[in-house]
Amino acid sequence: MDLDVEKYPHVTVVTLPGETIEPGSVEELKKAILPLVETNANLIFDMSRIRFIDSMGCGVLLFADRKLKEKGGRLNICCSSPQVTALFEMLGFRNFLGIYSSKEEAVKSLNVHKEYRRKR
Repeated sequence: MDLDVEKYPHVTVVTLPGETIEPGSVEELKKAILPLVETNANLIFDMSRIRFIDSMGCGVLLFADRKLKEKGGRLNICCSSPQVTALFEMLGFRNFLGIYSSKEEAVKSLNVHKEYRRKR
């Protein structure tokens, strides 16, 4: 699976390909993101192209979030689809993930979070 990866000072942005995350693509996605989760503290999954995600796809997001938090990192999600955003709201993802409508907001949030942690 080809992922578009952009590096910023305190965060790496991963653009997820395609329009759906469903059973046929979940294992491939997990294998593709694993090296990024292992080598980065903060990640943003840009899901602006994603129009559908099933429970297995949500499980991959939870896996990445848990692995990052074990290292003191964070996962933010950039999502512009109203359907996917509504699903994340219904599942309570906003309680532990940063969910933003734009990549810029998601990057800014992690940079602010990094500065806050440094001042403490």
